[in-house]
Amino acid sequence: MKSQFEGRNDHLYDQSAEVIFKPPKIDTSQLQVCRSPLASHNMARVKRMYSGVIEVECKPIWLSEKAKVQANLAMIGKLGISPYILKFHGLSKIERKDVQVLEWVELGSLRDFYKRCDIGWEAKVILARDICRGIVFLNSMDVFHHNIRCENILLTSRLEPKIANFDLVREINHYHPWEMREMKVLRWMAPEEMEGKRYDTKNEIFSFGMTLWELAFEKYPYINKFDVLHLEELKKYVTKGCREKITFGKAKDQNEKEIQQRLKEIIESSMYIYIYLNRFCIYILIEYSE
Repeated sequence: MKSQFEGRNDHLYDQSAEVIFKPPKIDTSQLQVCRSPLASHNMARVKRMYSGVIEVECKPIWLSEKAKVQANLAMIGKLGISPYILKFHGLSKIERKDVQVLEWVELGSLRDFYKRCDIGWEAKVILARDICRGIVFLNSMDVFHHNIRCENILLTSRLEPKIANFDLVREINHYHPWEMREMKVLRWMAPEEMEGKRYDTKNEIFSFGMTLWELAFEKYPYINKFDVLHLEELKKYVTKGCREKITFGKAKDQNEKEIQQRLKEIIESSMYIYIYLNRFCIYILIEYSE
């Protein structure tokens, strides 16, 4: 049965596969230098004030692969309507270099943040809920992210997560055979994807579950078993049915114990059962974060 959203995105492409989407162009004069100093963890980033009032980040972009870049920008542009997706404002130039102008997120990536600060369990479950909502939104738009992990979740100053890094994004009705990317992405990858099978909702849910594991334990999955030199062994380990362990320390109170138990159920469901997000995960996450 065809998805109710199938065909929604066909206007992005013509018969010759040339993308007809044109991202907004932002004049350099609209991007003013910020006077306030950047936090130490943001020193490598370029921050500007768009039209004097909107904080944005200007990230380098290479426009040599025009069709591919335009397709990605088209996808990002239509996804910015969700509060759980990083907003794309348009393209500009900084010091004669092409940049994409993106929503500013003060705290950087979720991975960088948990390396700097220990995140409380109640905050973790709220983050998990909102990341889940973002993935559900992507699914409702017939889009797979293909690279869900804490490094690609950015945080605002209010600890609001924004799904980012859409370099590998694909529409559900556009099949692309599996290609080995950076080997470290294997840590979040479903076994079916490792084996080259068609990517579907189950793969995205699996990556979500591994992202929750990373958030819960504040480290890369399988990092204690497989270092960067042994990721082929990790691939064999996962495809034969083995998974990361979920063992929490002693909870400080009953509420924390319940949160840990529910997160464990969701992670295990994602890794083994592949229950659909909107039928189980959202329900539990919302119940335990209100």
